[in-house]
Amino acid sequence: MHDAPAPAARLRRSPAPLIAGAALALLLTPLAGCAGDRADAAAARTTVQDSAGLRIVTNERPSWPADSGWRVSAEPTLSIGAVDGDSMLILSRVFSASRLTNGHIVIADGGSTQLRYFDSTGHFVVAAGGRGEGPGEFTFLGRIWRLPGDTVVATDLTPRISHFGPDGRYLRATEVIAPEGVGYVSVIGQAGDGHYLSMSGRGFGSDQAGRVIADSIRLIVTPAGGTGGREFARVRAQERWGLRIGDRVSFPFLPFSSPSSYAAGGD
Repeated sequence: MHDAPAPAARLRRSPAPLIAGAALALLLTPLAGCAGDRADAAAARTTVQDSAGLRIVTNERPSWPADSGWRVSAEPTLSIGAVDGDSMLILSRVFSASRLTNGHIVIADGGSTQLRYFDSTGHFVVAAGGRGEGPGEFTFLGRIWRLPGDTVVATDLTPRISHFGPDGRYLRATEVIAPEGVGYVSVIGQAGDGHYLSMSGRGFGSDQAGRVIADSIRLIVTPAGGTGGREFARVRAQERWGLRIGDRVSFPFLPFSSPSSYAAGGD
């Protein structure tokens, strides 16, 4: 890793320097590695210091010329959603989406715990799922992904994952059981050979209030049948802060902290 992070996006210069903790330095390091010949120049514009055990990285200005930043189109290619009108177009707590081979787009709407299917032009087609504990229902709709044949797989807080057809029809459910010694697993993806990729962390108690919480996540791989899983890696979890609000403690992520990302595919 390098100690000379580059900003992740173009920012308007401010009279005051941008100051962030060690997590920001780690988050931005891959871009610093791409700086190439500008690495030395970037280092000259970046300072690192320690303050009471906290590593502070200060970036004075972007490390690339003004005309070489990333750009996106001024208008979106497709926009789905509305603030009023058709209830099927009003989305909330959208966790993920997937595009089918016919161009249709499936959105996991966490607010309604529904899978909402839209055609390639953004027009609503059908909804599936809903809140509950019955077949094809969810207590907390999470990630979705597409399998061959346009089967859509959707996760829940429970070990159960549900399969839906390209037309939104409920097909079946599978339970992915945590291996011995692991309290729970949350399925986050599936490889082409059917193996599930899951993660498992730990719960936090009120004794963590007022602390920065740095923990690890256990990654689990489980055969398609849902049992016989094994731990194959541990990675750093995104840092949290134990925040006490009255008699309750919540655990929001630290601003600028660096999450780990996961994906499954192929074998």
